[in-house]
Parts: sequence; structure tokens; C-alpha cells
Amino acid sequence: MFYEANFGYQLFLQVSDMLIVVLSLAAASYLRINIGLGRPGVDEAFGTPTPLFFVAAGVWWTALQIAHEYSSLNAASLWRMLQRFLFGHLLAMLLFFGTLYLTYRDYSRLQSFYFLLIVFVTTGLYRIATYRLWKIFLRNDKRHFGVAIVGLNAHAQNLGEKLLSRSEQGVHLHGYIRYEEDVAPENLNAPVIGTVQKMTDILAEYKINEIIITIDGQRRIDFHQLLRILQQYTPAIRLAPDYSEYAYFRVSVDDFEGFPLLGLRQPILSPSQRLIKRIFDIVVSLLVMTLGSPIFVLVAIAVRLDSSGPIIIWQERIGQYGKPFKMLKFRSMIAGAERENKGAKIKQRDDERITRIGRFIRRTSLDELPQFVNILRGEMSLVGPRPELPERVVDYQDWQRKRFEVPQGLTGWWQINGRADLPMIENTEYDLYYISHYSLWLDLQILFRTIFVVMRGTGAY
Repeated sequence: MFYEANFGYQLFLQVSDMLIVVLSLAAASYLRINIGLGRPGVDEAFGTPTPLFFVAAGVWWTALQIAHEYSSLNAASLWRMLQRFLFGHLLAMLLFFGTLYLTYRDYSRLQSFYFLLIVFVTTGLYRIATYRLWKIFLRNDKRHFGVAIVGLNAHAQNLGEKLLSRSEQGVHLHGYIRYEEDVAPENLNAPVIGTVQKMTDILAEYKINEIIITIDGQRRIDFHQLLRILQQYTPAIRLAPDYSEYAYFRVSVDDFEGFPLLGLRQPILSPSQRLIKRIFDIVVSLLVMTLGSPIFVLVAIAVRLDSSGPIIIWQERIGQYGKPFKMLKFRSMIAGAERENKGAKIKQRDDERITRIGRFIRRTSLDELPQFVNILRGEMSLVGPRPELPERVVDYQDWQRKRFEVPQGLTGWWQINGRADLPMIENTEYDLYYISHYSLWLDLQILFRTIFVVMRGTGAY
């Protein structure tokens, strides 16, 4: 939606990025042959097979598309943009090395290192510069993509709030168009610019590129008359039904012999998705426990030396399908404190029962490392809704129990969007969003972004 406002910017980025990739590969060839490292003076016909230039450009374009690097309308902050940039380039590097292994095994490893270093640094600096310049351009550009919303219901106001958050990205909400009998609520986030009955005057006065008609199921609208008026002025027209009751279903629209059909799919993983997720969990967990074994040992020693008590504790949590299991953690509180956590006590920043080393391993999430054992047992997954305490589940509403339809995770969508700083109701909403939008790529992005969240230490205590 609204790609007209920045299509040229996206196209420019894609073309220039591919040019940088090709030039970086050429520069790597030059350095390999001329700077005197490796085997200096070797003439390898410019150092790089010609097809590899096309392969590198294709690999980078594909990886950056998967990372949504070019979805600039979603780049609400430089930090978010850089996260997608890092994810996309790491994926591109893995794909590039895989391609070299399968097709060009004799390709110089030193030259590969030069290429990856050059392309990462140059595209990184280039992306920051273009992002800053694009934001400056949008702030000063008077050719905004004008939008107006028909309706004043809560659904319309929520949509308006989202549009207002895109003001720096070239989207301008002129305001709301109300029905004659509607009364504008106080503290409306945008002005009311007229009524539906005065639509002709509104379209003549305002530069509107798109009209969004909200539908809340409580009102019958004469669409034929409204559309006849709108089509005379050729703004794009969109309908925005209120799907709040179906928020955690995957919605699709299909056409059957001229009949539009709204599809609702239960947010449950298919057998093939579960199999792929399980294999991925096992492989990654074994790698982490093998390569990270020194960290496991160091944390265990630190916990033991810091205070008396067991090194590893277990807590009863609710897993998939509501089945209870024992979740493992490195002890971060004084001995016996966990037994006092009856009644679903909320985490507190200044809990005096947390030990010195406990505060550190909580902030860095090292206390969660034993849960890789839970993952190998099949009780948890790498990514999913966080396992909940039984005391909290008792008070769950039916819609919240949907989070138990998938394996519970070591990290999840709400962990990278606030961790412990979010209200519990929002935690569940984030979990259900993850379930309804599940894909292996989403899991990879969550794992990657979790690293940055842990490094910042935000929301963990």
C-alpha cells in the first residue's frame, strides 16, 4: 500500500545495490592480484569468472528481498533498517559461500574475504547515507501521498493513527469524512474535512490520492452512489473492513467464478511446518550446546561461587496444548526464592532476592541457556510464545489460549518488541501475531533480532 509514494526510491536502491555488489567483486579481484597478499601477481583473467558477477548480484538481491530491505515504508527508524540490513547481508553471505562451494570451489578464499568486507562496508555506509537523505527529502517534499478516511468509528481512528505514524515517509492524512449522522469524538487524531454528502466538494478542495472506506458491520452504505462520485475524480479506492474478530486468523481473498471469497485459516502450523521447525530446533540446539559448552561451564561455576544453592532450577510452565512441563534455568536468585514465587508474581527490577551474578545472567539472558535441553526434549522450540506460569493460565480468556497451539519458545515476537517492559495483554497479542504469520524466515529474523535485544539488555530483569 502507498508504494506509489516511494517506488522510485526502492528501484533506485535495488539498482545501486546491485551495482555496488558487482563493483565490490571487481575491486576484490584487483586487490587479490595487486596488493601483494596471498599469491601476488597472479593473473586469473581479472580474477573472477564472469558468471559469478551475475550470481553475486542475484544472491544479494534475493537475500535483501527476503529481509524486506527495500520495504522503506516500514523502515520507521534507522535502527530497524540496520537490523534488516544486517540480516539480509548475513543471509547473502551464507548463500554466496554455498554457491561458491557448489560451483567455484577453486575460487580464492582471500578474494572472497576482500569481497565480503568491501560489499558490507560500502553498502552499509551507502544505506545510512541514502536513508538520511531520503528522510530529508520527504520532510521537504510538498508532493505528499494524500489519504482520507471515510468513517469515524474506532476502526477508522486506529487506521488513522497508523497513517499518521507514516507522515515522515511521504504519507499525509488529510482527515476523516463523516456520515451526516456521525458526531466527531473529542481528541480526534485528525480533522473532519467534511461529510460523505459533500464528497464532491472535498475531492475538489483537497489533493487526495487514496480514499479508504471503513466498514464496521453496523452501517449500511450505498456503495454504488459513493463509488460513482469517487470514480469521477479517480483517486484510488480501498475498503477497510473491521476484521478485529478474525485478527488471529490468516486472511486471504480468492475469486471463484466472479465471487470474492474471504478465506480464514486457523493459525495452526501444518505437519510439514512442524517437521521443519523441529529439525531446525534440534540442529541449532546441538550446535549451540556443543560450541557454547565453555559458556555453560563458566556460568555454572559463577552461579556456584556467587551463592549457595543448586546451579540449575526448574519451574513448572505450561507448554503446547496446555501440557505442563519443567522448564530449566540457571539459578539467578537466592536459594529457595523461586518457591516463594507463588501466585504468578510479576518480575521486578529491584528484587532484592536476585544475586549479583543473577542480575548479570538475567540481563544477558544467560540464565535461559539450560532451556536448550528442553528444546532437545521436544518440550520447547527456539522460537514461539514464551512458556507461561500455571497461575496465570487459569485466568486466561479463550482467545489467549490460542498461544498454546504451537510449541512454546526460548524467544519470540514479543521478546524482540519490548520483553518484560510490555503489559501481559500485549505479550499475548504479539504471540498470536507470530502464530498467524509463522514462517521459517520469520523464525530466523526473530533469532537474529534477539541477539541485538540481548546485547542492548532492554526489558530484561
